[in-house]
Amino acid sequence: MRSIEAFAVFASLAYAAASSAQTNDGNFRGWGYYVDATAPRAAAMGGAFVAVTDDASCLAWNAAGLTTLTKTDLQAGVLERGSGSLGSGDIAQAQSAAGFVGGGGKLTKTIAFGAFLMQPHALDIDLQGASGTSGFLRTTVTDGGFALAWSPLRALHLGVRLNVTHLEAQGEYLQTASGAGIGASQASAQSKLTGDAGVLLRVGEEASLGFSFTQGARWDASRLSESLGGGAVSRQAFQISSPSTLRGGAAFRPAPRLLLTAEADYVFLARLGDTFLPVLQPARHGDYLLQSGIEARAGVEVSFPIRSAVSIQVRGGLESQAPAAFAFVGQGLPSGGSPFPGDPRRTVMTVGAGIETRAVHVDAAAALLGMRTVLTAGAGVRF
Repeated sequence: MRSIEAFAVFASLAYAAASSAQTNDGNFRGWGYYVDATAPRAAAMGGAFVAVTDDASCLAWNAAGLTTLTKTDLQAGVLERGSGSLGSGDIAQAQSAAGFVGGGGKLTKTIAFGAFLMQPHALDIDLQGASGTSGFLRTTVTDGGFALAWSPLRALHLGVRLNVTHLEAQGEYLQTASGAGIGASQASAQSKLTGDAGVLLRVGEEASLGFSFTQGARWDASRLSESLGGGAVSRQAFQISSPSTLRGGAAFRPAPRLLLTAEADYVFLARLGDTFLPVLQPARHGDYLLQSGIEARAGVEVSFPIRSAVSIQVRGGLESQAPAAFAFVGQGLPSGGSPFPGDPRRTVMTVGAGIETRAVHVDAAAALLGMRTVLTAGAGVRF
């Protein structure tokens, strides 16, 4: 067995004092913190939604938009994540979940309230890489909370959001070679409280600018490792992190039935590396690369009236996703290649449609050409 594998158990003991560390054993070789737009209208427009002003699903992007709602808006939806292949050769399994559930409305002319529940991240990985390696890793993040928005001026809207973000993680990893091997298991079930803030500026009746900051979280987890030949057994505390995100964008209506949106997000992926610890030896902290990156988004929505109170919307968008998985760039790679190959930048195409009356709206969307296909659908009422 190669030294990079043989030391996996003993490295856990050597680094046991560093409790705030994110393990990089084989469970995490293809893992990344991939985020899905859970509301179908936003998903269809490439997630470029930070400056949109007429939808309660703004709760997922910019709570300041709540004070622009002319009616109370309640929504619920479903989310279907397809299967896909990761850069490591492992397989992400298909998953179904609730989509965006929530809503909001005005309490007074200048103050609005909203509440939400959604699952922005879920990844179920079957390890199918090198010979002699098996296992799985499942991580899901569920967010829920409430938001308040205030409009001190007609053109200025401010919002804050309190979010309880809950991680469920479970994994097993087995590496065998020449009758010996190592085994490891991961587990976490923890909630953290985070806070987000947003600003929305109305520029006349046709345009708006939006800015928001979403705080990431760090959840505690544990890793149990052992030598299958009857050697050392160790338990190590570590952390699993999610990135913070800074968003800025614009929405513009050049015509009453045409909406254009654009957005740039700076995703603080490098903060995952701040709590990253090499477990496979000989390797250093700096040998595992994950950089923060910019994600560009753009969307369009065209409305077609079919009756006086009924219209159909057709939507499309593009999203440039920053690489979200660690890449091993150090010396001493095994002959089979890097166990942490990283992730390419992906351009995702999004499409969708909706039908709307004065009181009801139904929407659906698909995100294509990414790591996997993601389908969303939902309905809402306004009153």
